[in-house]
Amino acid sequence: MNTKEMVLAVLMRGPATGYDIKKEFEFVLSPFLDVSASGVYPALNDLAKEELVVYKKVEQEGRPNKKVYEVTQAGREKFLDVVTNSIELRHSFHSEVFFILTVAQHLPPERVDQILDQWIKFSIDRLDAVESMIEEAEEQSRIGLRFVLGMSRVSMDAIMDYAKKERGKLSEALSDRWEEKHRDGRTRERVSV
Repeated sequence: MNTKEMVLAVLMRGPATGYDIKKEFEFVLSPFLDVSASGVYPALNDLAKEELVVYKKVEQEGRPNKKVYEVTQAGREKFLDVVTNSIELRHSFHSEVFFILTVAQHLPPERVDQILDQWIKFSIDRLDAVESMIEEAEEQSRIGLRFVLGMSRVSMDAIMDYAKKERGKLSEALSDRWEEKHRDGRTRERVSV
């Protein structure tokens, strides 16, 4: 899905400001999709020109006016056509941490422990955020979002459980390998002297 289609998806849930949509991209969509919040306002401008969304200006006391966007009937039809007929939905799971851990044998064991500690802390914080988003989704009767957030929570719990259970084995294997690598290096240095 491109940014315009993702903006339409957010607006299918109801009217929102550009700021609300950016927050949705940053905090709700980013764990699931590789999205950039910087494209929200250009996408909204394009969608308005294409008459797929409309907006009304809302005056705010002591603050700049804001625009509240709403998807039009043409926008609804366009979105439903795209997700029903036009796109092949892809599943991806991306994480720089997971990628770096694929080459853990080349890193000092202490660095791998730091990475795992940081990832676990991030995951705990993210789970707390997901819990509050689940409550909010329930309050707003956002059934699909509630379901996806629940799946996210279960996935994160399972991955974190695995990391906690297996990190000792990883650490031990890395420490043994690191010592062996450096022992062999020191032996070669002595032999060549």
